[in-house]
Parts: sequence; structure tokens; C-alpha cells
Amino acid sequence: MEEESIKAADVITFPSLEARKLFSDNKIAIDESKVKIIYNGIDIEKIKQLSNSNNILIDYGIKENHDLFLLNVADHIKVKNISSIIKAVYYLKREYNRNPLLVNVGIGPETNYLQKMINEMALRDNVILLGSLSNDEIIKFMNYFDYFIMASERVVFDLVILEAMACGMIVIANNNGGNKEIIENGFNGYLLNEIRAEEIANVVMEANEGCRAQAKNSVEQFDSSIMVREYEMLYC
Repeated sequence: MEEESIKAADVITFPSLEARKLFSDNKIAIDESKVKIIYNGIDIEKIKQLSNSNNILIDYGIKENHDLFLLNVADHIKVKNISSIIKAVYYLKREYNRNPLLVNVGIGPETNYLQKMINEMALRDNVILLGSLSNDEIIKFMNYFDYFIMASERVVFDLVILEAMACGMIVIANNNGGNKEIIENGFNGYLLNEIRAEEIANVVMEANEGCRAQAKNSVEQFDSSIMVREYEMLYC
């Protein structure tokens, strides 16, 4: 059915080059003259409005006595590599003598395993699994926290990374899939060649603060209004 649909279509859109590549891996032939890449967009104006919210830590009863604030938004499944980020927190404490706070937003089958790991590594004051939150609440955390860390595999095009960049966070993500279409390493964020706790921690400590402004500038091209306009031009 997919092959027949592809043959009959006049235009075929993908949300990223990586999405196009993944589809090619299914061995379905596509006439490239029909293909159009239209990147998914985010509501940048709404994100700016939410930046004026109250201190999110107070709202959730989280202590503010930390010197590094790390955020991860990912469901608790193996391919998200959350355990590596937790180990990076331990590494930041042990090797750099820092007092980091990692907040994860997500749920999944690995929740109990991750909580056990946190307890065994004595990180209860440094890692908080908050469960599911609305997008507005996540944006509020992004506007308060310093670093956004995503170690996910099989990335097509991650909107949450765009949202973090729009909030001026220093984004550290896996050098995989669609991430490379958003992040220029060392300029508007950082790409991890290996998902290792030591590398994550080292990037956090060596990150250039100038990436914040560059991230905000870079993400302007991914505003949802631009996405809508491109679809209108294509189909209207």
C-alpha cells in the first residue's frame, strides 16, 4: 500500500532529511522530484511568553542549592540512554566536585530501574524523576535550567530540542539522525560522538556560554509560522 501511495502521489513531504533517509531504508523507490523537506516547527512566540513564569523550582518544591541545572525530557526506555545521563551526574559530583541537579520528565518501563540506580548511587538529592508534565510546564523548566541533555538513539527530528534552544539552553545531544540538521557542534549546541557519562560531564563543564545566544538565533528558522507557510505554498 505504501508503494502504491508513493507512486500515485504528486508531492511527498518529510519533516527532515533523516526521515527521508529512514524511509529509503525500507527499500521503497521514490521519485526525488516529488520530494519536499518541510521541517516541523515550534511556537516561538508562546515560548517567549512562558519565559516570564514564576520560579518553577518553587512550584515543585525543589531545592535551589545546586550549581548546575540539567534537564532531560524522555520516556524511560532503553534507547533514550537516561542511565548514561544519571551516571554523568555522578561523574560531575565525583570528578568535578559540583552539586548538579538533573530533572527528567518522562515515564516508561525502566522507571523502577532508574530509581533504583539513583538510590544506589546516592543521588536522591541530585536526580528527580518528575513523571509526565504538560508542554507548558516543560517550557517553564527549560526557561529556568541551564543544560538540556538528550542521549536518544534513532532520532528523526526532535521538537523538544528546538524548544530547548528557543529557551536559550545549552543543548547536548547524540550525534545521531536529525540532531545534525539542527545543531552545529560547538556553535549553537553540542553533539556527542559517544554516549558515555564521562563525555557528557566533560561537555557540560567545557560548554561555551555563547551557545545560548546562537541557539536562539538558529531556531528562528524553525518557527511554526514558517512551516505553515511552506505547506500553504506547496498545496494551495
